[in-house]
Amino acid sequence: MRNQGARPRSRRRGIPAQPAVGSTRRRVAAIAVGAAFAATGFPAFANPSGQSVVSGGATFAANGNTLNITNTPGAIINWAQFSIGKDEITRFIQQHAASGVLNRVTGQDPSVILGQLLSNGRVFLINPSGIAFGKGAVIDVAGFAASTLNISDSDWLAGRMRFETRTGTEGKITNAGTITTPSGGFVYLVAPNVENQADAVIKSPQGEIVIAAGKTVELVNALTPDLRVEFTAPENQAVNAGEVVAASGRVGIYGTLIKNSGLISASRAQVGDGGKVVLKAVKEKFGGEVIAVTLGGDPHKETLRKSLAMGVDKAVLLKDDSPRDSFSVAQALAAYLKEVSPDAIFFGKQSVDSDGGAVGVMVAEMLGLPSVSVVVKLEVNGGMATAEREIEGGHEKIETKLPAVFTAQKGLNEPRYPSLKGIMAAKSKPIEEKQVAPAQNKVEVRVMKKPAGKSAGKIVGTDASAVPELVRLLHEEAKVI
Repeated sequence: MRNQGARPRSRRRGIPAQPAVGSTRRRVAAIAVGAAFAATGFPAFANPSGQSVVSGGATFAANGNTLNITNTPGAIINWAQFSIGKDEITRFIQQHAASGVLNRVTGQDPSVILGQLLSNGRVFLINPSGIAFGKGAVIDVAGFAASTLNISDSDWLAGRMRFETRTGTEGKITNAGTITTPSGGFVYLVAPNVENQADAVIKSPQGEIVIAAGKTVELVNALTPDLRVEFTAPENQAVNAGEVVAASGRVGIYGTLIKNSGLISASRAQVGDGGKVVLKAVKEKFGGEVIAVTLGGDPHKETLRKSLAMGVDKAVLLKDDSPRDSFSVAQALAAYLKEVSPDAIFFGKQSVDSDGGAVGVMVAEMLGLPSVSVVVKLEVNGGMATAEREIEGGHEKIETKLPAVFTAQKGLNEPRYPSLKGIMAAKSKPIEEKQVAPAQNKVEVRVMKKPAGKSAGKIVGTDASAVPELVRLLHEEAKVI
């Protein structure tokens, strides 16, 4: 059933009208955080009210201190106010864990969550006036996103998580409560300023936690976390003084200014299934540039374009169509790399054409650099790197100075996929072309041919009587027994 209109009482099921929240309460709610929420004199909030279903379907049922909302997947509900008082429960009942509901506050009051917000699906809450989770608040849902930036109906219905400013005066998000999801869920807190306070807890085991402070935030791929954040003012600030834990998952904190005095943990499990912690700020202490280099002709530009779409800063084509062995390929790459003096050089484990795996270590030798092959994990601390590599029967840890050469094995990184915006931008980015010295091959390929084709098989019978004939053929013709 679809509920229309923001009214004091629902047309479908009786929901008592909620008391109006005046301007005095709005000012108090905007600044009261942390323990102040627990003060006995703080104004009493009830469950959300003034609902209007914009897209999809939803029914509403109030029972004592509990408001149950049953919604169809992808439903959009506008609310006059969305706050949850202490000892109050708001529960979204959804069809499955991947189902989602977008809640947008159209009134002027900030959302103050002091009670429980529960759901077996994903819940999104948008309130430009601000969102505060008080001490003792519990958010327990399959996936949760809270933002003071707007997400349009069309973006929501198309599955695009693009949060944008409307007025430039959007409020902040503060969390002093507990936000949890089951395994594989997500928690996104997105606003111009986000603060995860002391004693606050955010947990999403094997999932993803993103705290993003910006005026325009787009989650390109929610599983990477591959995130684009546009910072349009110096005050965009992400603060963590609490506990952010994604066991074997991913944590990203993004902002112009990042303050972290709490716990951030994406604890590692097995290689290739480990956690990842990313603290990314515009004013990073150490800048850097990623350059993709390949040797070949014009067809290789397509590979470089793909690299640019994935986020590489610069692409270089060492132009040469002549046949080359591993030595001459390494020679051409080493000559270029000597010019740019990179801090770290990464190669794949082996080539997919000639199935060679020698170029990386050859380049290291030509440049006089240390090298570590088949790396599955890499940690960098200042001018040192600790690499974990696969060996027979286990793993080996090697510490080396930078610059160094590393060849990658599966599990070293999480795959990054090009976004549509990245693909379009890559089409206009220049690819630098450089001529290289003629090949000085050490190996000459005399002949290359396909293996002999397999002969057609024989069916000698379909029951036990065929066994003697099968044994004879295996012995006399195939000569395997």
